[in-house]
Amino acid sequence: MGVLTATSAFSADAGMAAEATPEAASPPPDVTDLFESGAGKLLDKHPNLILSIAIATLMQSLLIAALLIHSRRRQAAEERLRISEERYRTVIESQREMVCRYREDTTLTFVNDAYCRYFGKSREDLLGKKFLSFIPVSGRDTILQAVRTMTETKRPISQEHQVILSDGKIAWMTWDDYPIFNDAGKIDEFQCLGRDISVQRQAVEELRQSEERFSGVFHGSPTAISIIRQADGRLLDVNPSWEKMYEISREQALGRTPVELGMFDTRAAKKRFKSFLISAKPLLGFEQSTRTPTGGRRWMNISTQLVLLGGEPCFIVMSKNITDQFEAEETRKSLARATRVALLGEFVASIAHEINQPLGAILSNAETAEILLQLREPSISEVRQILEDIRRDDLRASETINRVRSLITQGECRMVPLDINEVLRGVVKLIAHDVRRRGVSVVTQITPDLPLAAGDRVQIEQILLNLMLNAMDASAGTPMTRRTLTLSTVLKSDGWVEISVADNGHGIPPEMLPRIFESFYSSKSNGMGLGLSLARSISEAHGGSITAENNSPCGATFRLVLPVHTEKPDL
Repeated sequence: MGVLTATSAFSADAGMAAEATPEAASPPPDVTDLFESGAGKLLDKHPNLILSIAIATLMQSLLIAALLIHSRRRQAAEERLRISEERYRTVIESQREMVCRYREDTTLTFVNDAYCRYFGKSREDLLGKKFLSFIPVSGRDTILQAVRTMTETKRPISQEHQVILSDGKIAWMTWDDYPIFNDAGKIDEFQCLGRDISVQRQAVEELRQSEERFSGVFHGSPTAISIIRQADGRLLDVNPSWEKMYEISREQALGRTPVELGMFDTRAAKKRFKSFLISAKPLLGFEQSTRTPTGGRRWMNISTQLVLLGGEPCFIVMSKNITDQFEAEETRKSLARATRVALLGEFVASIAHEINQPLGAILSNAETAEILLQLREPSISEVRQILEDIRRDDLRASETINRVRSLITQGECRMVPLDINEVLRGVVKLIAHDVRRRGVSVVTQITPDLPLAAGDRVQIEQILLNLMLNAMDASAGTPMTRRTLTLSTVLKSDGWVEISVADNGHGIPPEMLPRIFESFYSSKSNGMGLGLSLARSISEAHGGSITAENNSPCGATFRLVLPVHTEKPDL
């Protein structure tokens, strides 16, 4: 445009010069001549023309330079944009999460590789298609409503929903959706970032189901269950069975300790509860007496387990009311004591003989020692021997009395390792006089080196004493020369210790054999029907058994089987 202006100006000046001088009608001078006339002459003759040409040239140069600079800047910006887009695409494509863009009608405009891999489709198969087809029918309205909400509020949203995979399986995903705005501030499309949360949802669902099952068991269990926080011993929850058993409502119990509720009324019980909380050790079958608000006392069998609930260690406490069983056990112990006393009455003569014999020997030795001491030179060695005999007979009488006392006295069951052969010999000694009085021959078939059995010595002695007396009673009708009591011990193939008591009496009537161990059922006309019943109860309490069978051709055999003692590890 500057060149055109200068040219126009130059033409105008030439016209004006032609009009001013007539001579100008002749042809203009040659341009070469014009420049050859010298720059000074040209500048003098055409100053405006030269200035316009210079200005036009300068402006054109500036314009060309500006265009070059603009072009280079544009190229640099385009290169930076290209690099930025490549980096962006690289980041997007390398994402493990799924990235996509879509329009308001859910038509996909972009998907990354992770999105394609997850749905098992190529990018060509996905672009231009609506992702709504990947949503189960039941969840599509929710997705569309979320898109409408984002369009109206122009704010991002987060949502979780199910999707249908290429193999038809249902998975769970979480999406963060963002609106993308154009220069006019309107939403062009939406971009979202998603990831699979099927594993987490499955874990949450399994936890929910587990909690539902626990809640169902907790509230529907006939066992009294409570949850106690270890930190302070306070009740966090109780089930209806607990409320009924302890006669305390849930509202009264929550937030309070069993001690505050008055369930433990002794200092020892309160101390045990505190120790239980501190130790954090589980209980199994622990027996504890508790008191109800009405003043009643109940015996509970308690088992506990320490678990984490809400990040806090808590005890799950299960209580079973064993008051009836406890009272029955106390009654059984009383009956056992009465039976022992009755048994003692049957061989009181043997006891008298066992005591009178050492007492008579003591008296005789004492009289002999008195005579020796009256001599002028008494034999000290003989006196010393007499004193030793007195001491031995005294210990013998004391041992007999202690055995009788242990059988009569009611005490707790003490499970200890037992040498069954030694226990059997001790009972034989206790009835030795009665055996001689009845004319019974005792045959022992003892297996040496038996492993120790586990049991309460007094209770096992009571069983054996009852069986031996019954065997001698059964042999009463047998000729004295054939009355035999056979006592045996053996280690069974399954590792249990067996003691058998056999006689050659009249045996057990076949119709009575199935009921021989029932309470108050006796084959004796004057029997109480408790001896064999208690024998079975004691054997079962020891984890063993007792059986009876008839011999051929006569008599019966009773077999007592006990477990072998095993060392228990210290807790």
